[in-house]
Amino acid sequence: MAEPAEKIQDVGLDDGAARLTPERIERVINGVLAAAGGARLRSYVETCVHCGLCAEACHWYQSFDKDPTFSPAGKVKQTMWVILNRKGKVSPEFIRRASEIASTECNLCRRCVHFCPMGIDIAYMMVLIRRICHRLGVTFCHHEPDVGEGR
Repeated sequence: MAEPAEKIQDVGLDDGAARLTPERIERVINGVLAAAGGARLRSYVETCVHCGLCAEACHWYQSFDKDPTFSPAGKVKQTMWVILNRKGKVSPEFIRRASEIASTECNLCRRCVHFCPMGIDIAYMMVLIRRICHRLGVTFCHHEPDVGEGR
């Protein structure tokens, strides 16, 4: 998974990831996927032909000089694709980064869905990543220091 240029300092992400165990991660992931994923999710991941049309629709991709890690397909490759291939056996660091991607690098605008010739709903997959992270207690809640904390 590609690392951002500068690691986001976030108490919610850091503390949440620090409390995770591999067993809990796997249990929560597989529970969420069993309830919401199924064949639809697997078909979305396996159907993508990496044509790039979703990327051209994505303002994140456009804003970051067309860096492929910010393309909708790139976000799926860094998150859901890994989760499915590893059957939920991922690290706390992976979950922390997946939360960053799903919560701060995608605003679920769904433009990518309208441009995908295969009809893949990438926003649906990012919602599932957000749900997994929320159930694990790893959520983005950036904390700006108060004036008294020495800005």
